[in-house]
Amino acid sequence: GERVGFKVGFSDLALTSSLRVYAEDTRLYLHGEAFIIPFTLGFGGGIGWDIPIDNAQRLVLQPQIGVQTMRSPMFNPEVLPSGSISVNWGTPR
Repeated sequence: GERVGFKVGFSDLALTSSLRVYAEDTRLYLHGEAFIIPFTLGFGGGIGWDIPIDNAQRLVLQPQIGVQTMRSPMFNPEVLPSGSISVNWGTPR
């Protein structure tokens, strides 16, 4: 959507979900996320930015930074920095 986005992902070891709330004029967003990996639950959040890198605005660079915490019976919870850079292809806004 223009103001709110939701994503769910899965692999052989993880189930992830994230919610993004956009500032429509700049395409900056706040994000919250939750994930499950074997014997561990994780939560986090941060800030990111949708940056169009082609004229049609179909190709989008998405850098984001934040923090995560993981809870597991195998270790004590701690807050860790997180970050990613992704490139997405989709419908122009």
